Amino acid sequence: LAAIWQPTAQRVFKLLYGESIIDAPLDLNVPGLFNGNPLKSEQIKTSELVYTENFNWVGLTASLFHNELENLIVRDISLDPVTHTDVSVIRNTGRESTTGLEFTLQLPVTAKWQVEVSSSYQQTDDKLFNLPAAYSPKWLGYFKTSYRLAKGRTLALSGRYVGEMLPLYDPLKKARIGETVAGYFTWDANLRWENLLMKGAFLNLRISNLLDEEIRYPTSPNNPWAVKGMLGESRAFWLSLGLKW
Repeated sequence: LAAIWQPTAQRVFKLLYGESIIDAPLDLNVPGLFNGNPLKSEQIKTSELVYTENFNWVGLTASLFHNELENLIVRDISLDPVTHTDVSVIRNTGRESTTGLEFTLQLPVTAKWQVEVSSSYQQTDDKLFNLPAAYSPKWLGYFKTSYRLAKGRTLALSGRYVGEMLPLYDPLKKARIGETVAGYFTWDANLRWENLLMKGAFLNLRISNLLDEEIRYPTSPNNPWAVKGMLGESRAFWLSLGLKW
């Protein structure tokens, strides 16, 4: 559902509401189908208030959003009464609530040079344990700029900031399964050359994690030994050659 109000040609307000469901993946649902207790569909309800303003050469978008997630499929950790060991079971026990703000600035510096900056802050709570949710950074930031060179060439640079993240909470141990991982900022670069040697041919060179920053992802139940988090991808080069027709 959407209600849109446009008081001027440059200013727009939007009030949005939506609901969505996601069916359980078959590989996770097989045990439940056999024992007559299949997993339920995950549910999300989202509300958002959006403000958009176009100034002389700057575009501004700001949004306030709230999401409610129910029946999330999570891996519960419990104690086996017979073996007295930790066991994990897939269940629909996850419940989360998110409230956040997001801002985006679009800056067309020239006809060939474009710049976009965006940032968001969100607070996500795990309603099952009344704790901050795992794997959910509070701060996110993006910077993108592109410049069209001569003869169909485009050079782009993008930066991404991801704030610190918490690992999963273990209710049996009443503690997180690992350490909090620090936030990180990375740069990616991309050079694209259209109509190379012939019409429709293109060459694309992408460099991810340009400055080779250390990236760590929080510990998960699949790698509980990595208490300091798993290392992300270091600097990588991707070269592709293609033909469009």
